[in-house]
Amino acid sequence: MRPRFFCGQLLTDQDLSGLASWVLDRRRLGRYRDGWGVVTGLDVGLDPTPGASAATVVVQPGYAVSSCGEDVVVGRATTLDLAAYCPDPTSPCGTPSGPPPTECVLDIGIAYREVGEDPVAALGTAGCSQAGECENSRIVESFALRCVPVVDGTEPDRPDWRQWQHAYADAVAVLHQAQAAGLPGNADSAGLKSWLSARLRERPLRHFPFVADQVGGSGTVDAGQFTELLFWIAQDRILSLLDGSSPPGCPGEAVPLARVWLAAEDDAQQVRHWVVKAIDPVSPYRRDFGPVRWPAPFGLLNLGQVVWHRLEEAELVLRDLGVPAGEVAQWQPSTVDDLIAVIGRPPVVGVDVPVNLAYFVPSQPQTHLTGRRIVGFQAVNAKPAPSTSAAATQAPALAQPQLSTMAQAQVPTMAQAQVPVTEATTAPAQTQAQAPAQPQAQAPTSAQAQLPEMARAQVPVADPAPAAPPAPVPPEPSQPPAPGSS
Repeated sequence: MRPRFFCGQLLTDQDLSGLASWVLDRRRLGRYRDGWGVVTGLDVGLDPTPGASAATVVVQPGYAVSSCGEDVVVGRATTLDLAAYCPDPTSPCGTPSGPPPTECVLDIGIAYREVGEDPVAALGTAGCSQAGECENSRIVESFALRCVPVVDGTEPDRPDWRQWQHAYADAVAVLHQAQAAGLPGNADSAGLKSWLSARLRERPLRHFPFVADQVGGSGTVDAGQFTELLFWIAQDRILSLLDGSSPPGCPGEAVPLARVWLAAEDDAQQVRHWVVKAIDPVSPYRRDFGPVRWPAPFGLLNLGQVVWHRLEEAELVLRDLGVPAGEVAQWQPSTVDDLIAVIGRPPVVGVDVPVNLAYFVPSQPQTHLTGRRIVGFQAVNAKPAPSTSAAATQAPALAQPQLSTMAQAQVPTMAQAQVPVTEATTAPAQTQAQAPAQPQAQAPTSAQAQLPEMARAQVPVADPAPAAPPAPVPPEPSQPPAPGSS
């Protein structure tokens, strides 16, 4: 709500603070339109200062936009001692799981930070709710450098994808609820309609109100109709995510800058200490500024942008994305297991990997929907999930084995380590995930920004062309076509 001022108005701190909040909220909306990440500068490199610690890096001046849409400005080079985030390499007791560590891997990020300044005495505080006699009269918009110990070989966490994945899982949770309840099973029409009615009360429909008419009508619902109605409910919730009716919120996590590898070595005095051995300042360890409408794990594409689109339009979009379309087959839901196999997982596939398409044709006239609507995908080189229904003869089961592998990787997040620079931390025990090797594109080198100094001194927290992807391997001529292909 935008404050409005008029002649003769008695202004309070709430009025003026409300105006500042309105301006900040408007600015943060830019993350949906323009995106977030590093705009320029913020390069991470070794500290060239003579006598500097071998574990110290320098973050150069630059500008980034946080995942919440806040401006993060670094006006001068800032040093960061990485040894404070690694375990003690000289400990005679070693680590809980073995001898003293010899390697430390860290992800470095930067986050927005506010610091209060210029406290003044408050006058006439009898009617005020704040405690204390002094209040900060200024807020310095600063930054915080954050480091997270990670397991070597794991991909960095992507908060926007993680949030999108959780939102999709929430949308299709109704399918797993029906499966856990053993429905439709031997339930009668009244029991099936009662269960569906309860799901509609939990989350009203946004796109397909005709479903409520059928559930609440006088007609009966058999097992086949229950499965189709369940499909419409799940698809309604999926569309609420895909069309932006429920946009992802603000992850509030650090903007990734680089990954750093350190090794424990002995100096001339035979004292063991940490030494920086490599710094990788490109994607996926650095996030450059840009919009992310369809987030996905590194090396994968999110095909949610063509879900429920007509087949003809979907094929054009896939061509623009560089995704070869394989076989096309009509699919009709017949069991809850088939629903989970086709729409129960986020629609992500590998880059430049041919995909088979499954489409659904609305048959009931009361839906008023026409055309062949895309509902699922299957990578050609992926093994279909086993299915016990007749629908398996019409379209392949749409399993995503590569997604389940990515989702099971225990990757720490920036939010898990809010540690001041001056406090040493030890790397948490983690199981190493086997991340698939993907070609990495070298990010363009950005010139350091000549940024003007802030009105007040900032307070840092002490606390060649991309490699071409491999061409898809066409199927052998002798290979029989998949059942149900068109």
